[in-house]
Parts: sequence; C-alpha cells; structure tokens
Amino acid sequence: EERMRAILVDGNLYSMAPVALGEHGLFGTAAMSQLDDFDNVTRFYTHTAGSYMIAQNDRHVVDTFVLERERTVSQLVSQYGMDKVSSHVRNKAERNQGQTWIPVTQYIAPNPKYNPEDQSVVAMPFMSVVFETSTADGVYLSESGFEEFPVHVARFALTAEDVYSTNSPGMIALGDIKG
Repeated sequence: EERMRAILVDGNLYSMAPVALGEHGLFGTAAMSQLDDFDNVTRFYTHTAGSYMIAQNDRHVVDTFVLERERTVSQLVSQYGMDKVSSHVRNKAERNQGQTWIPVTQYIAPNPKYNPEDQSVVAMPFMSVVFETSTADGVYLSESGFEEFPVHVARFALTAEDVYSTNSPGMIALGDIKG
C-alpha cells in the first residue's frame, strides 16, 4: 500500500486528478493519460476539452483517442531525435529556433494488426502513432502500442449513443449564471 501511494505521488496523480475533476464538472467529459515512466513507474497527463477527440466501441466504452497539441522544436528533437523530425523542424533546430511551436497529433485506437503471438510494440492491442500535424509526408515521429487503453475518460452523463457528456454541473449552472 505504501509503495503504491509513493508511485502515485511520484507519478503526479494527485496533482493531475483535481485538474481532471475540474474538467469533468465543467465540461462533463475529462481525459487523463497514464503512461509508463522509466523514472517514476507511471506518469499522468490531463488533457483539456477541445484538445482531444474520443470515440467509443459498440459497448459504449471509449477506445479511441486523438490528441492535438503543440510541442517546441527542442522538445520534439529531444524526444524523437533529429532523424525522425521533419526537415522543417530540423531547419528550425539548426537555426537555434528551439522554442518555436509545432502542432503534433497523437492517435490511439484498437490495433487492426493486433497479434498476441507477436511481442513487438506495433502488434499490441492498442496502436499509437504520433506525427507532425502540418507535415504531409506520412512519416511518424513514433509508432508504438499499448497492452491496455492508456487514457482514462470520465463522462458525466450520456444520452443514447452520444460519445461526449450531454450534461454536467457546469452546463446546468450556465443558464442560471446568464439569467
């Protein structure tokens, strides 16, 4: 129990959970990624409404996540290496423009190439690809996978087959506030 608490503290769950709960109460839908971390075992990242899209399977369980965000040239080169980034990013890095923001998209979904016999990261149950959004060369910064869906998505109230929440305390209060 103590080890688990230490892992969750070091993995920043307790600083990310209030952010996710705020999004959940305000927008009715909240998303928080949980990723393996070499230094802290696990790491949590919250995602704000409007920066992601979700989809659900036939059981109404979220199984697809598309995150659009911006990363600096320095962050991209540090994380993926000079050989993986586009020529545009490479030029910015060589010109010492490391703080230039570059749009990046991550797509996580059930892997159509899932093979339980294959132990490689591209054959896992969930695929993950990361690419520079504005680059049309079809080259991925990263292509990997997950054994389990790595994004916790909370939805306040669902109606029928809606993917996003149709009600939340924030939505209820908005009318009263405007009145």
